[in-house]
Amino acid sequence: MTKGSTIFYTSSIWGISKLKIALVSLLSGRAIPLSFYPMTVLRVIRALPFEGLFYNPIQLMLGRHIDASREIIVLLLSNCITAMIYLFLRNRALRKVTVSGG
Repeated sequence: MTKGSTIFYTSSIWGISKLKIALVSLLSGRAIPLSFYPMTVLRVIRALPFEGLFYNPIQLMLGRHIDASREIIVLLLSNCITAMIYLFLRNRALRKVTVSGG
């Protein structure tokens, strides 16, 4: 949603897509397991929803306990924040759009 809204401000979305893939891989534990990060970085990562994409499912498969209520709260908050960012970007982009023709 939000990534697609950035096309109004750039001529190519390729770089933004690659940056998104790299960030999600790093923050979800796909590239490097989250247990390898320093505690200060891990606190920031735990406040973001990326942990639930890759790291937490692996932990469940290994039989480790995951706090599901915390994960649901993080996902709900991140969805609300993402929706607000999207609406802001969309409203700004709609002011820029010029449609020609009928």
